[in-house]
Amino acid sequence: YDFSAGNDVNLYAQWTGLPRTVTFDANGGSGSMATQMAATATALTANAFTRSGYAFAGWNTVAVGSGTAYVNGAFYPFAADGTLYAQWTEPRDAQPSKAAADATSSPAR
Repeated sequence: YDFSAGNDVNLYAQWTGLPRTVTFDANGGSGSMATQMAATATALTANAFTRSGYAFAGWNTVAVGSGTAYVNGAFYPFAADGTLYAQWTEPRDAQPSKAAADATSSPAR
């Protein structure tokens, strides 16, 4: 565009959000994951942590699981920098059944 022609021109700013960083915490697990940066809602990097005897159950904004939960690969808002903590559950077959617990606590006859 030729700005020397003496015509009025309206220019409008185009804004983009600042990138935000999410750090992933293994929360008792092992392995490593790179931080993830984005300026808009983006799918989270897939979990790469492991924990022997446990199954990965998702992410949470609080280590003990009382914050906002996100499933693996969920869209995260990236509205602020933060940490997501891995959440772990024991597989069902590793937990004693009620029948097995009753059998071990019943007195012998």
